Order: sequence, then structure tokens, then C-alpha cells
Amino acid sequence: MKVLVFAPPAYVPENLDSNGYLELPEHATLDMVLRQMKMPRLLAKVMLASVNGHIAPGRTELHDGDSIGFFSGLAGG
Repeated sequence: MKVLVFAPPAYVPENLDSNGYLELPEHATLDMVLRQMKMPRLLAKVMLASVNGHIAPGRTELHDGDSIGFFSGLAGG
């Protein structure tokens, strides 16, 4: 299965294809995306993830064609 990943700013994972897709096994979860992308733990802790535009927990099961996005859980003032 393939999911489209919009990586966090300034982080370019090496295992996305040229169109931003990541190949995953069936029944993969959002946590598996983070591991596959080899995202640094510190970055993963401050980022929230969304699946198809909705904030999602790490245990969310993904489906072929899902879009994964990341945004900061921290805000400045």
C-alpha cells in the first residue's frame, strides 16, 4: 500500500519516492510511518500528525492512498 506523506518543514526523509509516497505493508499504522521515515525522536515529539486532514493518534490504521501531514504542536507568541 502507498500513502502520500507531507513531511515536516526542513525534514526530507530519504525513503519517500519522488512524488512523496511511502510504501507500507497492509494494516500499517501512523506510528509505522514515523519509524519508516526515521524521524528524529525530538522532532516526532513536537509534531502532530493528520490523516486525510484529521488529527490522528499513532495507532491509526492507514489505507492505500491516505494523505499524512505533520504540523507543530508548539506555538510561539
